[in-house]
Order: sequence, then C-alpha cells, then structure tokens
Amino acid sequence: METELKGASALGGVGYILILVAGIAAIPLGMAGTLISSAITIIGLTLALVALKKVSDVVKDPLIFKNYLISFVIIIIGIIIGAIAWTLYMPLLLDPMAWLDLGALIGMLTIVFAILAVSWVTMTISAVFLRRSFNSVADRLNAKLFRTAALVYLIGAALIIILIGALVVFVAEILIVIAFFTMPTKLPAKPA
Repeated sequence: METELKGASALGGVGYILILVAGIAAIPLGMAGTLISSAITIIGLTLALVALKKVSDVVKDPLIFKNYLISFVIIIIGIIIGAIAWTLYMPLLLDPMAWLDLGALIGMLTIVFAILAVSWVTMTISAVFLRRSFNSVADRLNAKLFRTAALVYLIGAALIIILIGALVVFVAEILIVIAFFTMPTKLPAKPA
C-alpha cells in the first residue's frame, strides 16, 4: 500500500511537471510547438491518470479514478480541437493576403472563435470532474492541497476565455505538482 502511494505520488508529480513544461514550451515554439506541447500534455495527463488509478485502488474509492477518467477524456477532446484549430487556421490568419478579403477573414475568425469556445467549454467541464476527483483524494488521504489546487484550477479554467485564466491554471498546476509530491504515503488513521 505504501509502495503504491509512493508510486502514485511520483507518477502524478512527474505527469503535472510535464504538463507545466508543455505549457511553457508551446509559447515560443509556435505552431509546431502546439503539436509537441499537446503530445507532452497528453503524456503528462496519462501519468496522472495512472497515479489516480493507484490512489483509487488503495483507498478503495472508485470515484477518484472515474471522475479523473471523465476529466481526462474531456480535456483530451479539448486539446485535440485546440491543436487542430491552431494548426489549420492560424497560418491563414497570419497571411497578410487573407486580411484583404474581409468576408474570408470574418469566416476564418468565426471558425477559430467557435473552435476556441468549444475548447474553453471542454476545459471547464473537465475541470469540474478533476475537482471531484481531487476533492476525494483530499478527503481520503487528508491531503488538503489537492482540494485547493482543484478549486484554483476550476477558477482558471472558467477564466481562460479572458486569458488571465491561463496564469491561474499555471498556478493551479504548480499546486498540483506540490500536492502529488507531498501526498501522504500511508492512509490516515480512521477516527475511533
């Protein structure tokens, strides 16, 4: 049991470090960085999924894994939609000739904003399930930082549409890394 929780702690922490690195790396790398960043993020999320499966099994609470799995699937859909939008439409928006045809520009912007809105909705819904999972971890392992990190992540996801949310999500992901690495490796004693 202790070994399982230590393994879960390491997997989850490393997974969210990868997610942080992917988020930072995407900024200077442009379109190619978006695809690389998306792949690294998916790897990090998968490590966290495995970690939470271990925690779920040890504490015998299947909702920890189930809620994170739902969050995982939803955020993967959002990542794929966002990566496709960025890869397909940003080169068109950066083409000076596209700006000359107002009708085409409005059409492209409409498509980009629609896809980004879908990504925003998927991220926010995913954050709700992540919060449910992390709240259960916080309760079962007496690791309250998971609860705090999940709330900050949910707020960031909801605000990401106005960009300040990206900074809030970044802070939440740092808190998640800390939560995983400081997670207890023994189950708390049950009150008598």
